[in-house]
Amino acid sequence: MMIRRRLFGRRIFAKLSAKALRLLYLSPVFLGCGSAATEENNIYEPIKLDADSSYSYDGYEKDIQEKDNIQEEDDIKGHDNYLYETDALNDICNGKVYYKDNDNDGYGIHTDFVMICEGLDIPFSYVLEKKLGWDCNDKNTDVYPAAPETCDNLDNDCNEVVDDVPSSICYTSNEFGSCSGKMSCSGLEMVCDAKTPAKEDCNKKDDNCNGQTDEDLTQKCYTDCGEGLEYCINGTWQDCDATLSSPEICDSIDNDCNKLVDDGLTQPCYTDCGEGLEYCIEGVWQGCTATQPETEICDGKDNNCNKSIDENLTQTCSTICGSGLEYCVNTTWQNCDAPLPKPETCNGIDDDCNGQTDEGVQLIYYQDKDEDGYGNANKTEKACSKPEGYATVPFDCDDNNPKVYVFNQEICNSVDDNCDGQTDEYLTQPCSTICGSGLEYCVNSTWQDCDAPLPKPETCNGIDDNCDTQTDEDLGTTTCGLGECEHTIDNCINGTIQVCDSLEGAIQEECDGIDNNCDGITDEEDICNPLDDLVLHLKFDESQEWINANPKKVEDFSPYQNDGANSGMAHIDGKIGQGIFSEKCYDIDVQHIDAMDFSGGFTIEAWVYPTNDPDSPQSTILHKADIFAHGISFFYDKVKPQHFACGASSSSYGLSQFTTNEFPLNQWYHVACTFDGKGIKLFVNGEEVPSYMDEGKLPPEGQTFDPTSSSKIRIGHQLYQDGRCFYGKLDEIKVWKKPLEKEKLGYYVDK
Repeated sequence: MMIRRRLFGRRIFAKLSAKALRLLYLSPVFLGCGSAATEENNIYEPIKLDADSSYSYDGYEKDIQEKDNIQEEDDIKGHDNYLYETDALNDICNGKVYYKDNDNDGYGIHTDFVMICEGLDIPFSYVLEKKLGWDCNDKNTDVYPAAPETCDNLDNDCNEVVDDVPSSICYTSNEFGSCSGKMSCSGLEMVCDAKTPAKEDCNKKDDNCNGQTDEDLTQKCYTDCGEGLEYCINGTWQDCDATLSSPEICDSIDNDCNKLVDDGLTQPCYTDCGEGLEYCIEGVWQGCTATQPETEICDGKDNNCNKSIDENLTQTCSTICGSGLEYCVNTTWQNCDAPLPKPETCNGIDDDCNGQTDEGVQLIYYQDKDEDGYGNANKTEKACSKPEGYATVPFDCDDNNPKVYVFNQEICNSVDDNCDGQTDEYLTQPCSTICGSGLEYCVNSTWQDCDAPLPKPETCNGIDDNCDTQTDEDLGTTTCGLGECEHTIDNCINGTIQVCDSLEGAIQEECDGIDNNCDGITDEEDICNPLDDLVLHLKFDESQEWINANPKKVEDFSPYQNDGANSGMAHIDGKIGQGIFSEKCYDIDVQHIDAMDFSGGFTIEAWVYPTNDPDSPQSTILHKADIFAHGISFFYDKVKPQHFACGASSSSYGLSQFTTNEFPLNQWYHVACTFDGKGIKLFVNGEEVPSYMDEGKLPPEGQTFDPTSSSKIRIGHQLYQDGRCFYGKLDEIKVWKKPLEKEKLGYYVDK
């Protein structure tokens, strides 16, 4: 603002000095000009002027006009909390305004300045006017307008944004490939969020970051019939090309891969007489059991299955004297016309038809061409002594084969060796497999159908089922148990199936970082954190019967059983079992009890799933304080969006701690706040997160403050404040009357 004046000398300086309280802002220092005293030019010593921040240029200019009737030539404009060079100062000594630069980075602060007349020395650590803007931290040479932003939790360039370092592309590489990501500021260092390349797995993901998904992945697969390969398609192993089992058919092949060929195969077969079964033997259907048509016989039955009975039947009939025909009459053969025997006479004729001629005078001999000692009963010779080539006994059914005769041993050759009218009857011989001995039978001149036992798959029975001289082998092992109880046993011992005991070796749980009782949980909360220190535990896992009986309450699972009053939050699926959900400004109130003594500090834990930013400054998770804010609070912040914060205060001291990082909506977080009487730590998902104290007053060194309040605990929004409501899901809220160590926090994190 430029102000022209017509007055000079003593008067203008006197006016300037008189009004310095109003003209100069925030304790400026004015240094006078000149060194010799005359009537027209006085000596002015440097003068320290007090600032009056309530007085403005406008007010000063009005006083000048009223008292000195000085005509303004330019409009008076407001100021921005710092002093521009004025014509009044120039009129006196051609001076300029210099601003304090404590860190000597070339940028000053507008709250501390001096006026220096031309020709005088400039004080140390002052700069002329401002450059690009005011220094927002005049105690740090790395902070000034246009300074390069670095990852140090500071607003280096004074743009009111902390660590706004431009992101850049970064890579993570290994033997599997290279993945790209974004390098950004996190905490106090630049962090690359590129994932680590991994060996490609069948999971519908680009594990090695080569732009392809599940490429060229195969693995062995098996069926009962053998081994093959299956392929990864859309994250799933499929299309195994191993041979599949198929229904068994009669082809001498093990089609169903049960290590038996043509096992138990039968099929219907038919004759003119009806239906039966035939069997698959060495890939050929044979042995049909259906009744076969027979030659019609005189029995009153349709033997040849032509739907006629005993039709046109004649048969040869004979007497010992010869052959003729007889006829079937009413199922009986009658009227044989064969010649009848006569008394034997010595005439060279077999009169009595007994096959001998003139018996009693000559003996009968039988032709024995094969010289096996048995003759052909149909080829005889009467003589007084046995002729050459004849035998004394008949009954040779094949006189051309010396191995065929009555009483001979039958062998498997499709020949009636013993002349009994049957071929290969009742013949067996020993046979064996690797499992033992049995018998096989002669069928169509071939030894087959051995009934010796066959090898079977090994089972746990104390028997060598597969006949490999071992018993119950290769039946595998089973691993069971958790923690210290994890162990492996054989599935079969001495023919008995074994059961793995998952609690073998379990002992009483101790606070030692070991799952002693093998329940999958290490150092349960009641082991390492005595439950007497747990003053509130809202699981929201009440049974439906309990909810029906107590529709306006939630159950406290701490030793104090201090149940809360529910104004309308709904039970839903939570992070662990059931949880609670509020889509309106509902709350749960838990009354104060003497156990809620936080003079030794406190810990608040909860699973939190925020679904909406709050309508008011804070989205309250838990609050316990009186009307003077004496107590504790835990909330999801709106002023600093998507940050968690925790506060503690007593009558004289208090503080609020905020997370540095943001935590977006619509996901579960395990959050915890610990207070030890001097400070607050914030934890998310079991890890301490960077935080800062937003406001508050710490107690003097050696003292602590007690945030204990006799007010009730409220879940969902604050006491004595409208709004400040939490929208989303909550689960497993716990309040301890002591600060827990990090390793004792988050009992339910990742559970």
